[in-house]
Amino acid sequence: MSCKQLLLAICLCITGGLSGLWAQSQYVPLNTSTYDVINRLDIKYGQMIDQFHTSQKPYNRRSIAEFSATLEQQNLRNRDNRLDFDFDYLIKDNPDWQDSLRISYGPLAKVFYKYENALMSAEGEDFFIQANPVLDFRLGYELGSDQKVKLVNTRGASLRFDIKKRLGAYVYIGENQQLMFDYINRFRDQGQRDFMVGEGYYKEYRTTGTDYFTPRGYITANALDHIDFQFGYDKHFWGNGIRSLFLSDQSNAYLFFKMQTRFWKVSYTNLFTEFIHQYNRGADRLLDKKYGAFHHLNFHATNWLDIGLFEGIVMTRSDHFELQYLTPIIFYRAVEQDLGSPDNAFIGLDYKVNFFETAQIYGQFLIDEFNFTEIRARNGWWANKFAIQTGMKYIDAFGIPFLDLQVEHNVARPYVYTHSTPGQTALANYTHYNQSIAHPLGANFNEVLGIGRYRLSPQIGFELHYMWAKQGLDTANSHWGSSLFPETNANTVEQVYQNSTGQGDQNTIHHARGVIRYNPWHNLYLEVDLGWRRQISALTNQDFNDFYVMGGLRWNVGRRNYMF
Repeated sequence: MSCKQLLLAICLCITGGLSGLWAQSQYVPLNTSTYDVINRLDIKYGQMIDQFHTSQKPYNRRSIAEFSATLEQQNLRNRDNRLDFDFDYLIKDNPDWQDSLRISYGPLAKVFYKYENALMSAEGEDFFIQANPVLDFRLGYELGSDQKVKLVNTRGASLRFDIKKRLGAYVYIGENQQLMFDYINRFRDQGQRDFMVGEGYYKEYRTTGTDYFTPRGYITANALDHIDFQFGYDKHFWGNGIRSLFLSDQSNAYLFFKMQTRFWKVSYTNLFTEFIHQYNRGADRLLDKKYGAFHHLNFHATNWLDIGLFEGIVMTRSDHFELQYLTPIIFYRAVEQDLGSPDNAFIGLDYKVNFFETAQIYGQFLIDEFNFTEIRARNGWWANKFAIQTGMKYIDAFGIPFLDLQVEHNVARPYVYTHSTPGQTALANYTHYNQSIAHPLGANFNEVLGIGRYRLSPQIGFELHYMWAKQGLDTANSHWGSSLFPETNANTVEQVYQNSTGQGDQNTIHHARGVIRYNPWHNLYLEVDLGWRRQISALTNQDFNDFYVMGGLRWNVGRRNYMF
C-alpha cells in the first residue's frame, strides 16, 4: 500500500466511522497576524494555558477562541487601545467560535461582510461557511539589478466550512507571478537545486521571474473531545522562534496526516508526511518520493515553564511508507534500528520560559548523530551532528508600550540533516522539493537574528529585521557540510576529524529590512519594505550588495518572509 492510499484510508475511517464526534475547527494559516498577536498576549498573560501550546503551529481556531476567552477573564482590556485592538482581532477572526459578531452596513450585509473577517459568510443550525478573496500585489525597485522593477502579483481565494461542528475543511488557491530581488533568485538557483523559495513547481516569467500555482487544503475531524485529526496538503512549524530547527514552513507544502492529542497540560502531535526527493527541473515525469514520521510531545511543566520533546524520521523508501512508524506512541529510533538502521533519525528538546509578564526565553536542541566518546575527545568528529537555538522576546521593552524586541541565535554543525543511503543519492536527507524542511541555510552556520516592532497606533506599525550569518560553503569539488544534498559518510566528507562550524569557503551575510504597515481593515495591509543585504564570500564572484524597496497591499494572505 502506498503512503497516499494508506493515509486516505485512515482519513475515511476517521471521518466516516466515528459516530461520536465533538467540535472541530480549521487552522489559521501560518505567517498571519494571529501569530504575532498571540506571541504578545502569551507573554503578557505570564502563565501557561493548559490547552494551548505555542510550539505546535498552525493553531486551530477553537483553541484560539479558548485562549482569548481565558485572557478576557484576566481584565487585560482597557489598558491600551492597541491591546484592545489585538483582543478584538482574535475575536473577529474566529466568529464561528464567538458570540454575536455581526456588523451591518445596510442590506448587503446579509451577503457581504456579515462578519468582518470574510467577504461572504453563511450559517445554519448544522453548517458554517466563509469565503474570501486573496490578493498580494506589490511593486518594487532594486538598485544595480539587471531587472530593476520588481513585482509580486498573487490572486486567489480561500474557503472554509464545517458541518455540524463535526467535519471541517479548508481550501486555498493562489495564482502567482513574481519578479523578485536578485538575492532570492541567487538562492533559488544555487548549485543544481533549482526551486521556488517556499513553493513547488514553477515556470519562467519574463526571463528572471517565476510563475507558479499555490494550492493548500485539508479536512479536519475531532474524536473524544481531545483528539484532532487532519488530512491534507499544507505546511507546519514547530517551535517558538523566528526559525525552527525541527520542522519549519521553509519548503513547499506536502501531503500529511496529523493526529493531535490534547488533555490536561499535555499536547502530543503525530505527523506523517510524503515529501518530494531532490530533482532537476525538466520534462514532465513522476518525481521520486520519500516519507517522514514526526512526533512532538509538549508539556506545561509549571505556570511559567513549557518543555517539548521531538523525534523525527525521514525514510529511504521510494515507493511506500514504512508501516511500523505508524504506531502513535513509540520511539522511532528504536524501530529504525530494528529495521537495520536505514533511515535518517532525529531527536530534540525545546523549551519556553515566561517571566515578569514582559519576557520569554526559548530554545531548541536537535541531535542528528553523536558519539559520547568522540564528544569527550573534543576532536571535531564529523558525525557529531547537532543544532542549537537560543532566543529571547521582550515586550513593552524598557517600559514603552508596544515596543517589542526579539533576538535569536542559531548554530548548526557541519553535516546536520544529511544522511548516507548507499546507492540512493542521499534520499533520506532532511529536504522537500529541493529545500530544507528546517533552516533555510541548511547546515554549517552561525546565525544571529533580531526583530524590533513598534505599534504607533492600533493600525500603524513599524518593524526592523536584522540577520547576521556566517556559513562555510561547499563547492562543486568539496563537501564541508553546508549542503544537505550530497550523500554523507566518512568517505565523502573532507575530513573525519577537526571539523568545526563555519569550515569551508567563508560566506558572511548581513541583511537588514525595515517595514511600515498600515491596517485599515481586518486582514488588509498596506506595506512598504526597505532592505539592504550584503554578502561577502571567499568564493569567486560571490560578493553582492543589494538595495531594494517594495510596497503594495496584502489582503487575506500571510506575509512571505525571505530573510536569508
